[in-house]
Amino acid sequence: MLNHKRLTPLFVSILAATGLATVGLSSAAWAQSDDRTGLTIGIGAGLGHLECSGEYCDGVTEALDLNAHLGAVLAPQLAVTGDVWLMAHSEDRLSVSQTMVTGGVQAWIVPRLWLRGGLGVARASYNYDASVVDIMDTTEWVPAAMAGAGVEVITGNDFVLDVQLRAGSGFFNDGDTEIRNLSLGLGANWY
Repeated sequence: MLNHKRLTPLFVSILAATGLATVGLSSAAWAQSDDRTGLTIGIGAGLGHLECSGEYCDGVTEALDLNAHLGAVLAPQLAVTGDVWLMAHSEDRLSVSQTMVTGGVQAWIVPRLWLRGGLGVARASYNYDASVVDIMDTTEWVPAAMAGAGVEVITGNDFVLDVQLRAGSGFFNDGDTEIRNLSLGLGANWY
């Protein structure tokens, strides 16, 4: 079930990011799209939630987002990327996480606004420390999809800091169970 108390901070963060995006897009210092060449590498972190629905779970929990990508710029407005994304939550003695590995494309639809999409695999795990014994389980790798959008708020010659909104899903038990990631964070990118 969705818990509005847990989702409220996320929506406030999304509104704040939208405000930052508006300021970033309206500034006079637009990045020159010709500056993007060669390899692209980036790391990011943020906050969001993991949501599980299906036969074995039902609920939403806040989570930490860590991500990294490596890619090649094919044209100043287009890159292919490989992306690794981890969402994790720990509370009391329970830790849950989902890792996604995807390959896809990133396109700049205006000089400082990009969209990214990819397909790949996901894997979920949990660990419960029961004092006497640890209970751990990790799923098999399953199909996954992710999408993201970002606004570049600080640009340099080879460096960009952006605000990112990311969403993704892993499809478990032949599609009967779905674990969804949603996060808002900051990313550091080099070209």
